[in-house]
Amino acid sequence: MNRGREVKEFFPCLEELVFFDLQNLKGWWEEAPLVTNDNHRATVSSQRPLQKKESICLFPCLSKLKIGICTNLTHMPLHPFLEELELKNIPARLLQQSAMVAAGANLVYPLYLSKLKDMHIDGIIDLVSFPEKGLHQLTSLQHLSIENCPDLVCLTEEGLKSLTSL
Repeated sequence: MNRGREVKEFFPCLEELVFFDLQNLKGWWEEAPLVTNDNHRATVSSQRPLQKKESICLFPCLSKLKIGICTNLTHMPLHPFLEELELKNIPARLLQQSAMVAAGANLVYPLYLSKLKDMHIDGIIDLVSFPEKGLHQLTSLQHLSIENCPDLVCLTEEGLKSLTSL
């Protein structure tokens, strides 16, 4: 129990999740603000009224997430234990919205990606720059790969300090 809330975990042992070529996928959970419980575990609470003050913890062991060719994706939960993130052919606004959700919940964006070591971005044709509170705060990021992003015009040097390969 968490301050009178029941915490529900889905797929508590899932370490890798892949979404590929799901053109109609808008999200895999209801769009919702992020909250943390007393153990600093990321949870997503639905915007609908919660039954019995429940919280939902999505994939507490997820360390690898791949999303490819999901052009209608509008939201995704941020996962605190991700070590590898691959984004291919998704809307650039998804990166911006993920950063804004964290900021809107008075959370530091990289808190939810603080363990991220590898990030691969491919084919995000409308990506112009990374979120303002983006790369430079991902202090565990070691490897960054960016391909086929023709509109990308800005990568700040500040955001590349922890990288061992680009």
